[in-house]
Amino acid sequence: LGPLASVAVAGGWMPDGRHVLVSGNESGKAPALWLLDVAGGPPKQLSPGGIYLDSRSSGVVSSDGRRVLCEGPDSRIGVFDLESKSLKPVPGVDLGLRFFGWGPDGRTLLAFELGQNPTPVYQVDGETGARRTLFEIPHAPWESTTLVRMAKDLKSYAFTTNSVLNDLYLMRGLR
Repeated sequence: LGPLASVAVAGGWMPDGRHVLVSGNESGKAPALWLLDVAGGPPKQLSPGGIYLDSRSSGVVSSDGRRVLCEGPDSRIGVFDLESKSLKPVPGVDLGLRFFGWGPDGRTLLAFELGQNPTPVYQVDGETGARRTLFEIPHAPWESTTLVRMAKDLKSYAFTTNSVLNDLYLMRGLR
């Protein structure tokens, strides 16, 4: 991985299918966006330090390959333009939102909200932050939605949940 001391697990395929966008950092430097060529060669830094991918943005690359959803130096979610090298924060994003794709119009973003039952799935306007609920995912009270994926036409989806089950034992008469 050339100059990179570490690479984050979160990343996204570029539309050409030959490159992967990842977060990585050189030793002693802030994380940045890097492009890896699957054929090999040194990684190419695409953003200044402090702009990176995380679990809330998941390395969501636009279908034209020009924009990526990421986190900025202030820990706010934003859209980074890979051509102009500018980051524009998405207004109104709270910590519970997890982004997983771009809407079919190429302008809106797809997200779900952690910790809700049922789990709302939104189409979020990248300019204004306005949300439109697409549907809700019902699940058992002890489950939480951890991943959502949708078809490009927004008509089909898949999701995963986590279940946390516990046993409680009551013991009497112990000394």
